[in-house]
Amino acid sequence: PPPAPPSPPGKGFKVTVRADQYPEDVSWTAFRVEESGAVTALFSGAMAASDGEFAERVWEENLQDDGSLYRFTMFDEYGDGLCCAYGEGSFTLRTKGVTFFTGSEYADTLSVDFRLDDIERSSPPPPPPP
Repeated sequence: PPPAPPSPPGKGFKVTVRADQYPEDVSWTAFRVEESGAVTALFSGAMAASDGEFAERVWEENLQDDGSLYRFTMFDEYGDGLCCAYGEGSFTLRTKGVTFFTGSEYADTLSVDFRLDDIERSSPPPPPPP
């Protein structure tokens, strides 16, 4: 059989997490959601107690810019989210320099569905050259 065609180029996807007082409770996973409804985990990350209270960590991955639906899910093992009883933690999702979601208040999980194409279309155009 002929070789598989190359994958479309990826786009940078950046997750920034600022922990609350208990960083070890916090983890996340990025998924691809197929048209059939099947969900595949792509990559994940977690904070650790050794990161320290109110620590900030950044993860960068590539997502395929092929029209896929992605789901980002933030987890809190204790069930109190990142804000506000034990500090004002938060997380942000960015791609191509555009912050498209910021979250902090949730219980045990918070999920965000997105397509890279939609984010790029809704971002402001670059400034004109001088």
